[in-house]
Amino acid sequence: FVYLWLYLNLKMTQHPLAAMLAGHNTEIHQLANTLKTGIDAEVIHALRVETKRMRAILRLLRFFQPHWPYGRHYDAFRTLFHAAGALRELQLQLGMLKAAPDKDLAFYEIYRVHLMGQMVEARRHLQDILKKKLPAGDDLVEAADMQFKYCRKSDFALYFNAKAEEIHRYKTGNPYLDPANIHPLRKAIKDYNNNRRNTKTALKFDPGPVPDFSHADSDMEKMLGDWNDFDTALIHLAQAEKQKWARPHHDAILELRRYWTDCADALWYALDEQPR
Repeated sequence: FVYLWLYLNLKMTQHPLAAMLAGHNTEIHQLANTLKTGIDAEVIHALRVETKRMRAILRLLRFFQPHWPYGRHYDAFRTLFHAAGALRELQLQLGMLKAAPDKDLAFYEIYRVHLMGQMVEARRHLQDILKKKLPAGDDLVEAADMQFKYCRKSDFALYFNAKAEEIHRYKTGNPYLDPANIHPLRKAIKDYNNNRRNTKTALKFDPGPVPDFSHADSDMEKMLGDWNDFDTALIHLAQAEKQKWARPHHDAILELRRYWTDCADALWYALDEQPR
């Protein structure tokens, strides 16, 4: 009877991390439904934050179950995340364009209209994605619940040690910080920070910040995000420069590119911290 009671209790009680995952899943569905009634920048941001937090728990699950079909279960959420992200990038670039000093007003207006046109397309794409029904997500929660119930705190410590090693590998694997490592480094830090928050709340287990790291985790994450925003804006600007309407505005484009490049470089030097 004791063994039966233990089994039933384990079966019926949801693991705290699985409960967190269920909460993020519910929030994502609610935010997606809100976006169906109207595209709002703050709701898009909230949707992406919730999806990143869900993704962090799923990657924690994948650490313990490497063969679990992560992609098959997460693909629909990833598609929505990327569609929302494409629109979010353009919204940010409008703000960055407005904040740029010494603007050529004629070019500023024509480039603003260009970005607005791209936003219309990105909004239409997001609306098409929102018409597709998101998976309920129950299978994600059930898989997490079954796995995490058999994990000890020492198992979670192994995850954080592995993630810290990954972060150091991206940060210090070359004499200088490699641009190709920026995006995976940012993802690794986000996963570490999100899951540190998760285990602190759910399990009262805090692995601490990334060991032997020169930046506070949150500072590094913000600098990487800001660098990524400027890098993405420069890519969009390079694509716009090929358009026929851009030819008369060569000098203004050059000036904007120089300003955004200077901003990105300042973050780059702060990130790298190594002599050049």
